[in-house]
This record gives sequence, C-alpha cells and structure tokens, in this order.
Amino acid sequence: MIDLSAISYFNPIFSFVLLFVIVFAILQKSKILGESKPIQAIVGLVLSLIFISVVEVRGYVEAVTPWFAVLVVALFFVVFLAALGLGKADDIAKPWLIWVFIGLLAIAFIYQGYNSFDVASNGDYISIKHWIQDEQISGALWLVVFGGIATFVVTRKLEK
Repeated sequence: MIDLSAISYFNPIFSFVLLFVIVFAILQKSKILGESKPIQAIVGLVLSLIFISVVEVRGYVEAVTPWFAVLVVALFFVVFLAALGLGKADDIAKPWLIWVFIGLLAIAFIYQGYNSFDVASNGDYISIKHWIQDEQISGALWLVVFGGIATFVVTRKLEK
C-alpha cells in the first residue's frame, strides 16, 4: 500500500493556492475592483494569507475542500450516468440539479464550520436559540425581514 501521509504537509500550500485562485476568479468575474489584474491579485494574495495564517480558518478550509471535491465528482458521475442512460447530458443537467448541489455544499460548509470552530463545546458561543431571543438581535432580524418585504413589494409595483 502506498503511504500518502506526507501530502498533508502541503495542505497549507494547497489551501493557499485554492483560496487565491477562487478569490482572484471572483474578483475577475465580478469586476468589483475594476479591470486591474495586479490589484485583484494583491487582494487575492492578502485574503489568502489571512485565511492561511489563522489556524482555525485554515483547518476549516482543509476540512471543507474534500467535501467539495467529493460533491463535484458525484455531480460528474450523476450527469455522466444520466448521459449514458438517456443519451443526452442536457436531459439531466438542469438548474435544479445545480441547486441541489449548492444545497448539499451549503450543508457541508455549515457542518464543517460547526465542527471546525468547536461551537458545541465552546462556552463562549451562545446557542442560536438564545441569540435569536435576544431583544436587540430579534429586533434587527425583524427589521431586516420587514425591510426586505417592503423593498420587494415597492420594487415589484414600480416594475409593473
């Protein structure tokens, strides 16, 4: 059997490169910082360095990355098998499949975040129930909910 445990020494480098590429690609696509690639690269570099320098966040990224890889491979196999069975990949590769993939990825992110940041065993974190029941937090949540509803209603009527 091949021993691949030495690859774990390179996890911080892999995490850094992965985060840099993701941040740079998002900045490139969204053009939030304009068209300047050097500025986008510097921002990607700084954010990646921040993520890698904080141990808890690096552990979180290292824990989420395999889940992401497994979900991408599973999505590929589902589309591939459907293409073999149905004759066309377009018959199965619909937007709902991508939303299911995004939902599973969100669940993996939340699950790993809960485990990586030790929310359950850390007394510094308050439970979600107590957090929502706090008067200031619940007031802010209600304000955001009603503000969102009002914005939706007003913009919807203006469009018609």
